Amino acid sequence: MKRVLVLTALSVLATACIDDVSPPTAPLVSASVDQETGATGSLGRYVAVGTSISMGWASDGVVGASQYQSWPAQLARMAGVPFNVPFLKTPGCRAPMAAPLASGVRISGEPVAIAPGAVGCSALARDAKLPLQNLAMSSATTYEALYVTPETRNDPFYTRLYSRIYPPNTTQLQAAFLAGPTFMSIEFGANEVLGSRDGRAIVGVTLFPVNLWQQVYAGMVGTVRANVPQGVVVGLIRDVSSFPAFRAGREMWADREAFLRKFNVQVLQNCRDNPNLISVPFLVPATVAAGVAAAKQGLPPVPMSCAAGPATAVDYVLDPTEVAIVNTQLAQMNAFIRAMAEQTGYAKFDLEVLYGMPALKPRFSVVTLMMTGTPYSAYMSLDGFHPSALGQNVLAAPRWRRSTAATVSPSRRRFSRRSRVTWSASADRSPGTSPARHFDGAPVLRGPFFPHMRTLAYLAVLLAVLQSAGGTRVTITEEGEIYNPVFRCLMKYVIGETRSIEAVLDAIGKGLSR
Repeated sequence: MKRVLVLTALSVLATACIDDVSPPTAPLVSASVDQETGATGSLGRYVAVGTSISMGWASDGVVGASQYQSWPAQLARMAGVPFNVPFLKTPGCRAPMAAPLASGVRISGEPVAIAPGAVGCSALARDAKLPLQNLAMSSATTYEALYVTPETRNDPFYTRLYSRIYPPNTTQLQAAFLAGPTFMSIEFGANEVLGSRDGRAIVGVTLFPVNLWQQVYAGMVGTVRANVPQGVVVGLIRDVSSFPAFRAGREMWADREAFLRKFNVQVLQNCRDNPNLISVPFLVPATVAAGVAAAKQGLPPVPMSCAAGPATAVDYVLDPTEVAIVNTQLAQMNAFIRAMAEQTGYAKFDLEVLYGMPALKPRFSVVTLMMTGTPYSAYMSLDGFHPSALGQNVLAAPRWRRSTAATVSPSRRRFSRRSRVTWSASADRSPGTSPARHFDGAPVLRGPFFPHMRTLAYLAVLLAVLQSAGGTRVTITEEGEIYNPVFRCLMKYVIGETRSIEAVLDAIGKGLSR
């Protein structure tokens, strides 16, 4: 009975909708793009300046393989633009640490604790192309990027590394301008606070004074903006405890049995419920090595304390007061970086997109730390501060669109035999967020759509690539015909004229708002 009713309804609909018929035509999809204000979205000649994170430093060293995985290099590959990297020959300068950390050596065979003046420093690969476009440097402060050259970098190791990357008497910023950039990434500020890794949070000693740094940073960004039309500035983390290398004393206590059983280390009672941050790379491996050596000699366990010493003591422990000092400075620096992005019209994203990930700090395990290839999670290299290739990808991937609000909606519905449906989508971003990015739009579009709807997936790419500081509007006009009057009526009265289009728009909207 139900089948008879359905067929009767279909026949009525067919009779009501019969009109002239002609051979069907394939849907025509055309796009008009109205890009309002801001950057054009092309990386053009991209040049990166910054610190070890932009350089590709990993596992306390740098080598061509880690430079290749730096987020600027990955970004350039995503955008399909040339990007000349100063690749260092294997084993690097200095050679990264080898896994597992229990080996105590670098990939060169040198001990991890080798003196800076004695560590090896490989030359650039012969096929390094000029001009170089990734000029970021490990340990660089904003001041050093502006004023320090290979000749004035007074350090037994970094003098050699600087001379590999920069021409004589040339600063990092000067070397960047030699490449004639049209787009630059600027990533500075982390090294102005990372001196606190040694357990001291003292302004003017381990922390660069914020007021002085603001002047230097403003000079850096202002100089770049005067010469380079487009760019992105990189903000910092929010909380120093976000670094996987920092672990609370209570985490040491929770793993005390493994410390004792595996490595002859006695975690002291003062670690229990202790919120102090332990600088793991500087304390734990050395303590474990001492415990193992003591066990071989039949000696009792080596004690491990989580107590913080005086504020001026190099103890590799930050107490809550010291953590608050560091975090206050981070907040002030982040606010200034954000203000500079808004002032210059440059895009901005924060290192927090990586270091704020919950997966970055799994449950602490001393066995995992010392005996595996991922002591700090798959996102972090062996030193606990610098990203692995996967972590660098998080920074390079299309996450600058976190503040994007995408809206999609049909603007006109007229669907008859000769159908025309116009629909539009727009993406508006807060000032100073993403410049245009090229990425594969396929993952954005998910859903059971008609085959010809695949074409509409490229709307996602258009929105991502053509976003500007003021937003981008993309209008799509789809024209086509439905030959069979039955299906035409089903489309109009049952299925809905724009159901498939709306499904595509919904998928794109969700994808761009991620």
